[in-house]
Amino acid sequence: MKRVNDNAPDFNLQDPNHASVALEKPAVVALFKVGCPTCQYTFPFLERLHQRGVRVLGISQDNAKDTKDFAKRFGITFPLGIDAPGYAISKAYGISTVPAMFVVDGDGSIRYVAEDWDRSDFEELAREDDVLCDFGSIARRRLENQPAIVTDLRKCVGRSCVIHTPLA
Repeated sequence: MKRVNDNAPDFNLQDPNHASVALEKPAVVALFKVGCPTCQYTFPFLERLHQRGVRVLGISQDNAKDTKDFAKRFGITFPLGIDAPGYAISKAYGISTVPAMFVVDGDGSIRYVAEDWDRSDFEELAREDDVLCDFGSIARRRLENQPAIVTDLRKCVGRSCVIHTPLA
């Protein structure tokens, strides 16, 4: 598995509509399967980060139709790519299980890694002010000076906030 300070593998793959999706840095790269309950739990949180200007890219290990259905069901608007047959991207990142998340900085270095996410991963991400300060509209602000954002990020990981529809 890729570790903090490793270089993130570059990639170019297709989204569910067959458009090209590439790694744009900085970004949160999240690898998932649509039937994974933990993925279903966490992707709406990642959507909230995306809505705040954080670049998020999901990489699905499922087919285009199932990935589209997942995005619709959970209100995901950030780009989703389909891992090539044989899971080339997953293998390049060295993951053995999903979900897996990598925060990639503007230089292409991995700054944060999480596998089998849980609430503590998102709380840690909320504390990683240097990581989040590299992204979109959060740039130029430090989380320690924005307690409302930290509170909101931590509140967002509660099940009632994250799950938009009941899990199957």
